[in-house]
Amino acid sequence: MTVNYTIRLLSHLGDHIDWIDDFTALDWGVAENEVGDATITMPQSRFDFNSWQPDQIMEIWRTKDGDKQLIGKTGWLIRKWRYYEDGGESYAEINAFDAKDLLNRRIVAYPAGTVATAKNMRADDLMKEVIRENYGGTATDTARQLSTTYFTVQANSSLAGTVSKEFSRQNVLSLLKTVADNAKDNGDYLVFDVERTDHGQFEFRTFFGMRGIDRSSDSDNRKIISVEAGNLAKPSLTRDHTTEKNTVYCGGQGIEAERAVGTAIDTAAVGKSYWNRCEDWTMNNLTDTVATLEDTAREETYRQRAKTIMTGEIIDSEGTRFGVDYGYGDIVSVSYLGVTVDCHIDAIIGRVRANTNGQQQEILTTRLRGEL
Repeated sequence: MTVNYTIRLLSHLGDHIDWIDDFTALDWGVAENEVGDATITMPQSRFDFNSWQPDQIMEIWRTKDGDKQLIGKTGWLIRKWRYYEDGGESYAEINAFDAKDLLNRRIVAYPAGTVATAKNMRADDLMKEVIRENYGGTATDTARQLSTTYFTVQANSSLAGTVSKEFSRQNVLSLLKTVADNAKDNGDYLVFDVERTDHGQFEFRTFFGMRGIDRSSDSDNRKIISVEAGNLAKPSLTRDHTTEKNTVYCGGQGIEAERAVGTAIDTAAVGKSYWNRCEDWTMNNLTDTVATLEDTAREETYRQRAKTIMTGEIIDSEGTRFGVDYGYGDIVSVSYLGVTVDCHIDAIIGRVRANTNGQQQEILTTRLRGEL
């Protein structure tokens, strides 16, 4: 099974510059809700040092057995280049970040207490509103508005649960990661990305439940990953009770004895042992309705429940081929020690080296993580 990587080099606005296939090394990595990075090493003679410019775009294309794919469905923005000598050879090393790096370049540039910095809405829609107000047409400073020729925002989908946030002056990327974590605490798997839609054109998107294809236990496309199947490496299975809270009291409006309180108890979890009643206190100052406070307490018991955690790596092999049988962001069914957990493929790292004949050798590290 031969593999071939080619790099398409574009200007910062997507104009074609060149194809690069004579590199000596290529390293790339993508991860959900994190900025990915890529480094390419090639002979210095390929490009003049002064020909490089910030935010020139690399598209990383991978072809294996006739199947061609764009790695990460993104473009990579060049931010650093270095020319050096080693072992009598002259090399150029080019470093780039995937398009999520654009989210790390701005803050929420509005004062506290405004509609742009205090929101109570569905988490996926909140993310998109933040992008529109700091990159798009609703940015009050027109100098911050990106042209829709190059950058768009996916329409609201209203799939995730509601979150409440105040976030004046915060870094946009950090805020989005916090919102995704808040959604996860509420039982919602939420991923954001900036995907390439055409050469030099990008769109901010959110994904609910999974970023890729559902290949889980209950799906029609179930993909089994296991030691027995020969496609699971470094499996790890953990049962973690260290931060468990299974009895939660939620205080609402009122003072001391007059305060409304709702309670939620996970009786099955409490009954795991004589000692296992683990209590916590939380607040919801927006209401004095006991039923609503009980809902808040119940959400907190879910967030702080004991967890079964499965991790591992996929062995790329016949029947389990990257880009064909699985991909970045997919959910797959992972079995180990008689326990089956649906795991997200939330990160992939690629390492490509070319020999003196130009033949490329690829090593993939595909990270799995899931919990019950």
